[in-house]
Amino acid sequence: MIIYLALFLAALSLADLYLNSPFQSSLRIKSSTPVSMQSSTDHFILSQETLGIAVRRINTQMQILWTYTLSGQNNYNAIDLKLGLTTIYVVLNVNYTNLSEIPALTPSVNPKISTYQSLLLIISMDSGTLKSSQWLGNCFDSNSWVSEIAYDGLDIYAAGTDDCNGGRTWVIKVGKWQNFYTGKTSSVKLSLTGNYVYLAMGYSSDSSTKVCKFDKYMNWQWEVVLGNKIPNDILAVNVGGADNSLVVTQNQIVLLSPASVTLGTVSLSNVNFLSAISNSVSGFIVSGTATSGAFGTSIQAQQAGILIWFSSSLSVLSYRIYDSGTTVKISQFTELSYKSVSVLLKSSESFYTNSYSGTAVSSLLFFAYDPFAYASCNSLCSQCFGDSSSSCYSCNFYNIDDFSCGECAENCATCTSSSQKNCITCASGYVFLNNYCVLNLNCTDGTYPDNDAKGCLACDTSCGTCSGPSFANCTSCAYGFVKNDLLCVNKCPSYRFPYNGVCTDCNSACESCNGPYSSNCTLCKTGQIVYKGSCLASCPSNTYSTGIECFNCNAACSDCTDKYSYSCKACAKGYFLFQNVCLNSCPAGYYFSNSTCYSCSSNCASCSSQSCSKCNENYFLSSGKCLPSSDCPSYTYFNGTDCVSCHANCLTCYGEEATECFSCTSAYFLKNNSCTESVAVCNSSQFKNDENACIDCQEGCTYCNNSKSCLKCESNKVLYQGYCTEKCPSKYMSINGTCENCPDRCDECQDGNCVKCSMNYQSQGWYLLKNGACVKNQTVCADSYSYDEDKGVCLYDENDEMEKKKEMIKTAIGLYQIT
Repeated sequence: MIIYLALFLAALSLADLYLNSPFQSSLRIKSSTPVSMQSSTDHFILSQETLGIAVRRINTQMQILWTYTLSGQNNYNAIDLKLGLTTIYVVLNVNYTNLSEIPALTPSVNPKISTYQSLLLIISMDSGTLKSSQWLGNCFDSNSWVSEIAYDGLDIYAAGTDDCNGGRTWVIKVGKWQNFYTGKTSSVKLSLTGNYVYLAMGYSSDSSTKVCKFDKYMNWQWEVVLGNKIPNDILAVNVGGADNSLVVTQNQIVLLSPASVTLGTVSLSNVNFLSAISNSVSGFIVSGTATSGAFGTSIQAQQAGILIWFSSSLSVLSYRIYDSGTTVKISQFTELSYKSVSVLLKSSESFYTNSYSGTAVSSLLFFAYDPFAYASCNSLCSQCFGDSSSSCYSCNFYNIDDFSCGECAENCATCTSSSQKNCITCASGYVFLNNYCVLNLNCTDGTYPDNDAKGCLACDTSCGTCSGPSFANCTSCAYGFVKNDLLCVNKCPSYRFPYNGVCTDCNSACESCNGPYSSNCTLCKTGQIVYKGSCLASCPSNTYSTGIECFNCNAACSDCTDKYSYSCKACAKGYFLFQNVCLNSCPAGYYFSNSTCYSCSSNCASCSSQSCSKCNENYFLSSGKCLPSSDCPSYTYFNGTDCVSCHANCLTCYGEEATECFSCTSAYFLKNNSCTESVAVCNSSQFKNDENACIDCQEGCTYCNNSKSCLKCESNKVLYQGYCTEKCPSKYMSINGTCENCPDRCDECQDGNCVKCSMNYQSQGWYLLKNGACVKNQTVCADSYSYDEDKGVCLYDENDEMEKKKEMIKTAIGLYQIT
């Protein structure tokens, strides 16, 4: 099958044709000519610099992570770069003049001075440091040039030419074998599949290409000659079948079968092909250059860069032209998918940006997201790379094949075919009924349309929506129910768990579960036990069993019977046993010594040995011992932990400030708990009141405490119960100016002696005055008798009797006069 494509389309504005801008991010490396690029997550670029070569690692944010350079007396020409697992393989052609300049060279071989030699560098992918280097081939007395390398995940392969034995083409498996072919070629390209090596050799003499296939032991399989085609690239691909090979020449692409049969060719007017890749796309992508007329477009520049996406049958799926008015040639590009392409090109002018105005050659790396996405898709496509219904990334309705979309029947919104019976979802105005989209009768949730009743009838109570009256006709479940097979139930069976309203099977390891994984078990099958959601044959160490599930021991335990630290059977590292509990430090009031805890001294909360460092509440620390707060020294107060000095104005206090006093020193007056006001100085006949003011004592008082408490009176007055009077009242006498009580049984006294005794009618008799004191009468005498103390008897008192008679007569006369 040979295909020649000459496309002549109506001229289109490229800005209108594509959905996305030419590039989303870019990086320009000045004074650098791009040579080769490989991409994983980051980009790895080999470039020719002014004085040598450079390898750079660049991330997706277009930041240079590291740069490795090699320059010097030798002339270094960058050729190719490939990625290993953790290393980067770089090949150079070196015009050799100085052996010592070659870094990390092994084994050491000394080629002929001023010859070209092929050099392999092995560079760390992480750090960008050189790990080793070695010469390739075995032509060290003459020129040897490497053209390309390949890596299959295990071995490095290289191909090139040399001048030995009249000129040879060579391919080697580095460190294992090498093969040589008589005759020097002008171009050598190399590609690998899992089992085979493909070599494309171009001959300038007749512009032909010879394609050879070898197994990986370099056993020849076949060769085919393609006339008038110098190869730009060869790609071992699974395009149109396994182990096919794709040969890219300047004006033609040739697809060869594993048996060297030409499966197809393709040429495009006004397009030159440069390189091809097929990593993850359906088909393959080819880069190159385009001139005006390519795909019917009018190109501003002398030539524009182009990316073309081919199908496995070599038909053009889509293309993207990069024309910014400057000459563009895309020779190096990589892709992670057809929606993620990174392009490396040589640029000496502005490329879709005015940020660079220089004319020096530079490397320009740019990231193009979805370069083939069209701005205006066919109505059947939701995303596309062309304007037809067979150029769709995704469909609005349903997918017919790889990129073709179809339209659903009018009753379907989405479907699997154009049939009315293959709806996935219904169109507006239609509803599902018995797996078929029918006109909607606008039945509310909980009801369904009944054609016989010509109305809406109630669903079963377990249904949120339904297609009929039975509990088996639920299409969605009512609140509080989940779908279990065809039924809505209020609880999933034990071997299932609810997920998005549907009962879903547990993992096969579980008897019951709360999720889909083997780590979501809540109950295990017989003979196993749950630990952290997984089923085990027995509990692991440092756990305990409830019979159904294993739980971690307390962190203090290395073996235990339950979760508490007092249930440890053995203590974990860093813990010790104290009072049947595993601890890593002693409790408050104890200190650690000899692998156990000892009690601190009385009232000590924390200590080291017998020296206390912290006391219990209401105690303070003094010389390593705890004393009660009541023992705080004078002029201090207890702040909860220590005795702290009061303010200098305070005698007693509850804080450090002069405003936190209970009492003041003699020089200050206490007012609202403050000792900030000096004590008033009063004279002897004044007292200081509660407001710190001097108030005169009462009249006649020469010294007092307050207005009601005189302590000393003037000389002409006496002090009686805090007051100054002219004389003492009855039963009091003045002693040193103060009224004192008379002696016992005395009504009047003077100078400490009684002058009149009191009478006591409630006791045995009267009191008699004797020697200035009152003594008790020993006998009670009858009327008109008196006690003779000397004789100790009662004697008749005539004078007393006469006086009584006179009184009686006076009383009688008085009564007579009245009558």
